[in-house]
Amino acid sequence: MVDEATAVILDFAAHGAALTDHWFDPGLRHTGVCLHRQFVAESPLLDLGGVAKGWTADLVADRLVADGATVALADIGGDVRVRSQRTVLVECEAPDQRSQSAIFAVRDAGIAMSGPTRQASHLIDPSSGRPAQARVALVVARSAAAAEVLATAAAVAPLGEAIAFLERVGAAAWLIESNGLVSVTGQPDRFLIEAGWLAAESTRSWREARCPVS
Repeated sequence: MVDEATAVILDFAAHGAALTDHWFDPGLRHTGVCLHRQFVAESPLLDLGGVAKGWTADLVADRLVADGATVALADIGGDVRVRSQRTVLVECEAPDQRSQSAIFAVRDAGIAMSGPTRQASHLIDPSSGRPAQARVALVVARSAAAAEVLATAAAVAPLGEAIAFLERVGAAAWLIESNGLVSVTGQPDRFLIEAGWLAAESTRSWREARCPVS
């Protein structure tokens, strides 16, 4: 049997998997998941680590607002949720952690980044079960959990499919290939105060070639 809170996040993860055509796949395709306090028939491949971070950031920010906060910012393992009556500045480090940080201005949004660092990629291609040849995906969405789901999927999906599901949900994103090509969707630059490592000249290992997506 699973706890109510566990059932809710399983439901959210299943919805996220369907929304991204299973490019976000916490293992639900390989488990018999029945929601609302029912049994999980098989669980060894179930991994909610990423989405749980975003989910927790959302819970923290929501609780702070419910308790009377006018500005709430929660950062759980790099998944950020902001709920505020005025603009809040959020700093996002570069994947190599040496380039200048990008700075965003948001009021009610979640931010998440997924993909390889200079050291390695931790992402798995759900179509093969093998380590993915991933891009860096930086996503701004309505919640941190949604941003995490979308960033994880967009980091491993073929570019056209990634753009399609990002547009479908109205998220803003930068998709940065290992060869330096950058595709953007959802007009993400509207959130930027300082481009930092997203700018053309930086010390990261790739070079940027801006490629807007209509």
